[in-house]
Amino acid sequence: MKYDWNWIKQKFDEEGSIKWLFFWGNTPPKDGSISKAVLSQWWIQSFEVDGIEYKSAEHWMMAGKAKLFEDQEMLE
Repeated sequence: MKYDWNWIKQKFDEEGSIKWLFFWGNTPPKDGSISKAVLSQWWIQSFEVDGIEYKSAEHWMMAGKAKLFEDQEMLE
């Protein structure tokens, strides 16, 4: 399925509203259940890319920015 402006407009025209899911907060529910918090870029879940372990998607993205701008100090 292609999500673009036309898709959004069609959905709105058909349903009269659109339910958005905004990403903020990465705190897990106190009862231990899974919530939309796992979709946060700051959700702590280690993973490895090219032999380097990152604590979260945010860490991976910031490392990518440091590489892009050739900032070795920040990358380390």
